[in-house]
Amino acid sequence: MRKTPRSRYLYAALVARGTSTTKRAGLRPAYEIAIALSLRPLKRYQRYRISVSRPRVRMRKGGGILLDTVVRNRGNMVDPITGSFAVRGQGVTRTAKVRGPLGILPGKRVRLPAAAVRGLRAGRYRATVTVVQANGGRAGRGTISARFRIAKGGRVTR
Repeated sequence: MRKTPRSRYLYAALVARGTSTTKRAGLRPAYEIAIALSLRPLKRYQRYRISVSRPRVRMRKGGGILLDTVVRNRGNMVDPITGSFAVRGQGVTRTAKVRGPLGILPGKRVRLPAAAVRGLRAGRYRATVTVVQANGGRAGRGTISARFRIAKGGRVTR
């Protein structure tokens, strides 16, 4: 390669295959190793842009609610993504962290693991999702919220 592609990022998989050199009769074992590669563009070409979909709120078996959302990497960096969910309303605030750092390939979407929130009474709430891409500063941050209501029977409605 002589230069970085026009889209300013480069990621690939390197696959190496090997077979035994012994000349015995029978099966010859073959091995395959796959490694993901990501070449970092120069600082001036690094783009941190992520978009977050509206959080999905649904009931959890056994009580409480589950929150999840979809994150899209619109930049050209594969740095890990972390974040948190916050539920506010009826005088209570509950927070939950997004489990584990998560790398998303450029242009791809990933559904973040669901976070469970318990101990909410009937009433109106606002769920806020904040997602941060490491080293991205303000450009690598996404925040969005959604309102929902918990009915007296425990059902979740928008």
